Amino acid sequence: RSLGKNMHIKAQFGVEQYSIIWEGNEIDKAEKGSAFRITRKAPEREGYTFVGWKHAATGELITDANGEGLGAFMFNSDSNVEGEFYIVVEAGFVANTYRIDVSVSDTEAGTAILETSTGNDGEIVYDGSYTLTAVTNPGYTFVNWYSDKALTRVFNFSSNVTGNVTAYAKWQADTSAHDGEIDEVTAVADEPTYDTVAPEFDLVAPAEPDASTGDVASELPLEYAPTYDDVEGGAESGSEGEEGGSEADAGTLDASQVAGEESAA
Repeated sequence: RSLGKNMHIKAQFGVEQYSIIWEGNEIDKAEKGSAFRITRKAPEREGYTFVGWKHAATGELITDANGEGLGAFMFNSDSNVEGEFYIVVEAGFVANTYRIDVSVSDTEAGTAILETSTGNDGEIVYDGSYTLTAVTNPGYTFVNWYSDKALTRVFNFSSNVTGNVTAYAKWQADTSAHDGEIDEVTAVADEPTYDTVAPEFDLVAPAEPDASTGDVASELPLEYAPTYDDVEGGAESGSEGEEGGSEADAGTLDASQVAGEESAA
């Protein structure tokens, strides 16, 4: 049947509305082909910075750090069910970059070397690896790495770096039993020592009278011969003996001398 006039017919189709799913929960909605924004508060992660939401299926970043979509919502549904529209997202993070410096307690003791996984001098990323090497000079011993200038807190290598830090290397000088000092010694001459020996006397008893005549022997075998062994004055006596004559002159009286002395008396 003819309507008899021109008619304008407008076809209206339903707009595909998508659920945005994160960790099993709907956090926002978006319409296909429209600008969108994820209003969910950005999650936090130690050592990392949130950079935006990513499409979990492709890893593509779809918003900025504030949740604003990087374009119109043009994604296909992650569901295989007809009429079910949603996409799964995940939080996008990048590891923080920090600076680690090294310092030595004594520049004459040694040097410190830092190597990081970034390859950039002094730059380290969270969860990245780094190596501190202490090169020790002769005459010193390396003690440890410390996290403070006063060298009281040992550097903790087991935890991740979460900020700019400085590692301090400590050495100590090698010392002897006298702490490297030389004791001053003054030499003192020994005092002389003397071994004093008492004079020795050989006393001989007078001869017995002859039983037949009653006479006494003409010579009196009296010996008075003092001897000295390394005593003060002994050397002088010896000298006088040499100058004065024979050994008999120095200390032995014969019988004629004894008789003469008795007559004089």
